[in-house]
Amino acid sequence: MHTRSIIPTQVRLPLSVALGVVRQGIRIRLGRSLVTLTGVMLGITFLMSTLTSQALKGGVAEEDRLREDANRMYGYLVAETGPLLGRSLALLVTGPLSGVEQRLLTRLTSEGVELRVASDAALTDTAAFKRVRDARELGRDAPAIVVLGGKPAAATDFSALFSQARRPVLAFTAGAPPNAPGANVVALSRPRGQEERARLEAERVSSRFRGAFIVVVSLLVTVIGISNAMLMSVTERFRDIGTMKCLGALSSFVRTIFLLEASFMGAVGGALGVVLGFVFAVASYLLPYGTELALVALGQHPGQLALAAMGSLVAGVALSVMAALYPATLAARMVPADALRSNV
Repeated sequence: MHTRSIIPTQVRLPLSVALGVVRQGIRIRLGRSLVTLTGVMLGITFLMSTLTSQALKGGVAEEDRLREDANRMYGYLVAETGPLLGRSLALLVTGPLSGVEQRLLTRLTSEGVELRVASDAALTDTAAFKRVRDARELGRDAPAIVVLGGKPAAATDFSALFSQARRPVLAFTAGAPPNAPGANVVALSRPRGQEERARLEAERVSSRFRGAFIVVVSLLVTVIGISNAMLMSVTERFRDIGTMKCLGALSSFVRTIFLLEASFMGAVGGALGVVLGFVFAVASYLLPYGTELALVALGQHPGQLALAAMGSLVAGVALSVMAALYPATLAARMVPADALRSNV
């Protein structure tokens, strides 16, 4: 008579038990859990701030172009007149101001330049300009006369304007050169040369490469930090792992515990990192561009921002799980007797 030995099937503990073990482990080792969570949060904060900044940069691209053109105009003007700090400029307004002309006037005002205009000039911000009636007074001690508006300066007595000016410099921002005999006519709006365009393109490519490199390095550091924290967590729980295995816990159950803990850290740290990264990126644009323009830029790319938030959150969970794979596998393969003999 043959006897059949019956080996009972090992009990597989439900997921709720694993979640309870994870919750208790986090509560007991709260300090180490906070360190791991902070590492995830900082990595995702950097990633989210970078992605949000890219979206905002697209929204303020036109403003950046106008400011860059205005700065180039300012540079050409200073090259002809010398430093303008504390000096006065005479303005001839022949038509509505363009965006770049408005930025140029803002730059001049921020440099402490007194802007004098004729009393009948069609300018809305009257507080920023000193209005004069006489052409001689308009050009008195001015290092240059600047023509704005892009239209011909018809019926203008340039001889009276330059009679008391420091130098006969006539700068114009757009349109055809004004007809001013004896004056040094300077164009402030000039096309970029081929070398300058190539240099700017090279700088943009280099900036994108540096940004991508920094993001990759920060994420690698995050993975290494999480993996190190999880390895320390495994080391601290050698006896716990040995006890669970002696009581019948399967290797898959032990592995699940550590992966669930890493997933929780990734989800919470990723969510906090998404919020902090978004706030940091928006705050960095509020100061140079103002609240109104920053909010407009946010409204232009809602889909890109939503994808950035979702991608950053998923990245936080995925990186945490990836970092915990090796520690979880190490814990699952432990022999119960060796774990119980540990003095850690």
